[in-house]
Amino acid sequence: LEIECLQILLRNELRISIKSFEGHLAFYSHGDFYKKHIDQHITTRHRQISFVSYLNKSIGGELVIYNRENKNSIEKIVYPEPGTLVLFLSPIIFHEVKETISERFSLTGWFRDDLPLV
Repeated sequence: LEIECLQILLRNELRISIKSFEGHLAFYSHGDFYKKHIDQHITTRHRQISFVSYLNKSIGGELVIYNRENKNSIEKIVYPEPGTLVLFLSPIIFHEVKETISERFSLTGWFRDDLPLV
């Protein structure tokens, strides 16, 4: 229910055509990381807003957000803290997950501009 409320809020406040949600429980064990990337694929451009909601405190596994105009300049580092919610634009914000030292759990997902697959 909270995801639906957030979807409506984003659609109304940002005026973005959000029609569906895609998400998963992300688990990083010791040594896991994710290289710098954007979340919108070249062939399917439906991911509009990315989000990460941290479920536990972990050592390492920071989310590094890069500057919109300069993808080599760090804009923000977000440390995994339970209850922290991060939202960013899927097609233009480069980001990465640094190597984890302890287990890291998050709900990770995307608000999309296409209808859900049935």
